[in-house]
Amino acid sequence: MGKVIDSRVATDFVSTFTGEVADDLARAMNCVEIDVLAEMLESLGAADLASVWLDAHAEGDEEGDLHYRRVHVGGE
Repeated sequence: MGKVIDSRVATDFVSTFTGEVADDLARAMNCVEIDVLAEMLESLGAADLASVWLDAHAEGDEEGDLHYRRVHVGGE
């Protein structure tokens, strides 16, 4: 794609996908979707928020799922 994200858009994206939103939506997302969202947040300088999303998602994972170990066994 090769496009640069406008700084206003990046700021809005990070401020929209908050931890509160993660609590509401992360478990409904599949592992690929959550990984892509986390990568986007990390690339925008919001690594801590990316971890919040991954943890919120992992809470709903079952044993054998990609992110299960993150919160159920002591981290990836």
